Amino acid sequence: MPATHFRIETATDAAGDGIAALIAAVFTEYEDCPFVESEYSELTAVSQYYHALDGEIWIATSQMDQDVADAMGGGRIVGCLAIVPTLQADVCELFKMYVARDARGTGLAQRLYREAVFWAAARGMTTMRLWTDTRFASGHRFYEKSGFAKQPLIRYLGDAADSWEYLFVSSVQAPPK
Repeated sequence: MPATHFRIETATDAAGDGIAALIAAVFTEYEDCPFVESEYSELTAVSQYYHALDGEIWIATSQMDQDVADAMGGGRIVGCLAIVPTLQADVCELFKMYVARDARGTGLAQRLYREAVFWAAARGMTTMRLWTDTRFASGHRFYEKSGFAKQPLIRYLGDAADSWEYLFVSSVQAPPK
């Protein structure tokens, strides 16, 4: 399915359950990586949460299912990405970068990432960073392909998944529209 078959829009607070379902599905792909809803309290009012941080969050839904989804009041979320400025001048951080297994390889992740790059560039950001679970190797490949460099830092979260994370950093360079 080409990336054009997905609709990307800013998330509303109502998207929290769909984002939770997406994250939970992605976590099932990894051994000993449980999704514990209480560790994601921001999803109860996800739009408000990121807007309070002067950030944004986008979701992607399948346009092929859109007629059915609209009739049911919303579609399955197949991708998401959030971004916020940091306390460090000209630096922003990505969060919640997830794409459903059946939507990978379609260009959807690149489209979501471009939204974040345009957002960052419009605000004069020069550096983008993100932390990602050490187990998410396919995500690491995507980040490196997108210009991120893995840093010599690792952190332990102490969460239910016993997560360790790598830091990736990139320059913000707005791609052509």
